[in-house]
Amino acid sequence: MENNLPVLNKILLELKSFKKDINKINTNIDNIKIQISGINNNFEKHENNINKMSNHIDFVENVYQQVEKPLNYICNRVNNVTNYLSLTAPACNPTKKP
Repeated sequence: MENNLPVLNKILLELKSFKKDINKINTNIDNIKIQISGINNNFEKHENNINKMSNHIDFVENVYQQVEKPLNYICNRVNNVTNYLSLTAPACNPTKKP
């Protein structure tokens, strides 16, 4: 039995070391839980604003889809008239005196 004493002491030291390591791991896990809780709180605070922004983006896309073709038509008509007027109007040179 006395021969086993050094082995038992060595095992006891290893167990103490394992216990310290497990305590460090548990502390790290607790810190991670706190950080995750903080992230969740931040997300919940911003979730309402995220939903509002998403709704706004949907609204803008829907409005654009409704006015895209009429707006293109108007722009094309204005461009055509502008091009026609620039081709038919006499050249204007303000620095030249008649």
